[in-house]
Amino acid sequence: IIQAIGDSLFYFSPIFLGYNASKKFKTSTYLGMLIGAALVYPSILGLMNGTPLYTLFQGTMFESPVHITFLGIPVILMNYTSSVIPIIVATYFGGKIEKGFKKIIPDVVKTFLVPLFTLLVIVPLTFIVIGPITTWLSKMVGTGSLSLYNFSPAIAGLLLGAFWQVFVIFGLHWGLIPVTLLNMATMGYDSVLAGM
Repeated sequence: IIQAIGDSLFYFSPIFLGYNASKKFKTSTYLGMLIGAALVYPSILGLMNGTPLYTLFQGTMFESPVHITFLGIPVILMNYTSSVIPIIVATYFGGKIEKGFKKIIPDVVKTFLVPLFTLLVIVPLTFIVIGPITTWLSKMVGTGSLSLYNFSPAIAGLLLGAFWQVFVIFGLHWGLIPVTLLNMATMGYDSVLAGM
């Protein structure tokens, strides 16, 4: 039971992050939470256990099995539980789409149709484009930081220490938090911000 408390925080983190990201981007908190909930929806995750229809980008670091299609478009399913970057980017674009729909949908039906149309656009877009791309980029950043650390912990520490205040001034230090969470979720540890 105690482990469920800790695991559920990480497992359902896209829902919590969707809420916080939507507040940051000044959009509907329900929108962010629903995008996050769609990312961790068990039936979608269960589709990954089946035999793939085919594989995209075979032989590259982006090799991805395709288990389903949406309107004929291949959907690269990934495990978004414990993910950070995909939900933040999806909520950002969801907010932009929501604002666009608010401008064109009449006030009489705005309360119902704006969230509906926004979700009908952003959730498939997230599964087809945003999710895979941000997951690949996150893995590249995490692998790059770990490779630098494995190459020379002293150089990695020197670079991080030398630029830390610059990162803080520009708010870039928050960019290392998703890398840390990604490393914790995928490898169980993080060597970059180990002391924090």
